[in-house]
Amino acid sequence: MRFFIACLLLFAVLLNPAKAAELKIVASIAPLHSLAASVMHGIAEPQLLLEASLSPHSISLQPSHARMLAEADLVIWVGEELEPFLARPLTQLSARRQLALMHAQGVQLYPWREHREVATEQDQDHEEDDHSREHDHDHEEDEHSHEHEHENEDPHIWLSPTNARAILAAIAARLSEIDPANAAHYKSNASAASAVIQKKQDEIKFRLAPYAQARFIVFHDGYQYFERSFGLATSGVISLHPESPPGAKRIAAIRSALQHEEIACVFSEPQFSQRLTSRLVQGTPTRVGLLDPIGAKLTPGRLLYLQLIDNLAASFISCLSGREN
Repeated sequence: MRFFIACLLLFAVLLNPAKAAELKIVASIAPLHSLAASVMHGIAEPQLLLEASLSPHSISLQPSHARMLAEADLVIWVGEELEPFLARPLTQLSARRQLALMHAQGVQLYPWREHREVATEQDQDHEEDDHSREHDHDHEEDEHSHEHEHENEDPHIWLSPTNARAILAAIAARLSEIDPANAAHYKSNASAASAVIQKKQDEIKFRLAPYAQARFIVFHDGYQYFERSFGLATSGVISLHPESPPGAKRIAAIRSALQHEEIACVFSEPQFSQRLTSRLVQGTPTRVGLLDPIGAKLTPGRLLYLQLIDNLAASFISCLSGREN
């Protein structure tokens, strides 16, 4: 009888994940937190470093953030290209305690797009410095290029569902090293979440197919991973980097383009004032839409990522079609 009970207990242990109550995993932004939560489901809950309403481009590290980082068993982030405020604090952590996903296995990177079809040549404002962007060998001298376009790679990697699946695998692999007792469960969770994301990707691709030729302008150039995944292509951007507002000449050039070209939509973002986009389209047939690339309006958790890409698709469809969802 004792042997039978022991076998039952062993079987239960093998079927159920070990609770890793003391495991402290910190993810920098809501989309990564969501993917980490999917991998850790049923085992432990990751912590979110930045509230979803905050932009990682311009945040300053607070004492509460520093404590979370210091106590973390693992910090999951995109990399210095997106979260420069984390670069220095993470030098205090060993390589084992941090996972930069920018160059994780399977993540496909795209260079920053240097062409701007809408009025780039007319914008000569000092804070934009487009001339240096047109010549790669000069970009080291451009302060913004140095800070935000490190190695000329766009860091908005999570907006590609294909990259999201690679991120799931990378998180599962690292957690398995830290917590080998639950390795099988991390791998199983990542595989299940990956299948769900693939299904959602196929669905969105079908929904967005009619809008492949639609013309639109976004607030800042952070959507190419989403666009490439679903056959869309922006016609221009309002601000070449989100930390600085566009200058008067750029605003005038975009206004001119909206008045003379068939541009269906101008998209703003929740983290930035929408008054500018409203002024830009005034007196034109162009509609105003809202894109949320980081989940500012969503509840953090493992469902956030699916809601995020689904909401982006719905925003594009609503504005480009002129119909309310």
